[in-house]
Amino acid sequence: MSDQQSSNSAFKTRANPAQLEAITTTEGPLLIIAGPGSGKTFTLVERIVYLITNKGARPESLFVVTFTEKAAQELTTRVSNRLLELSIPFNLHEMYLGTFHSICLRLLEEYREFTRLKRSFTLFD
Repeated sequence: MSDQQSSNSAFKTRANPAQLEAITTTEGPLLIIAGPGSGKTFTLVERIVYLITNKGARPESLFVVTFTEKAAQELTTRVSNRLLELSIPFNLHEMYLGTFHSICLRLLEEYREFTRLKRSFTLFD
C-alpha cells in the first residue's frame, strides 16, 4: 500500500475516487474543472477538513477564496458545519474564507499601518 493510500485510509468521507484525488493531493498545484452540481463545493470542504485532520493545518492558516458572495456564504456554512460535526475547534472570524474582494479588504484593514492608507480610507467597487 502506498503512503498516500495509507494516509487516506484514516480519512472518512463519502467522496468518489475523482473527488478523493482532489481532496488528498497536497503537493504542487491543483486545478479542478467540473460542471454544475458535480460536487466542487463538497470537494473543497472535504479538502479543508483533510488538510486540518491529516496534514496538521490550523483552520485559521488556510486561505479559501471564491468569486461570489453567495458561494462564500455557502462555503462558510458548510465548512463551519463540517468542522463542528468533527469537533474540530476553530474561530470562524480568524479564518480567511470569503470573496477575493472581502479578503483583500480585510488584509488592507488588518495591515493598514504598513500602507499609506489613512484610517478612514474609502474603497470603491
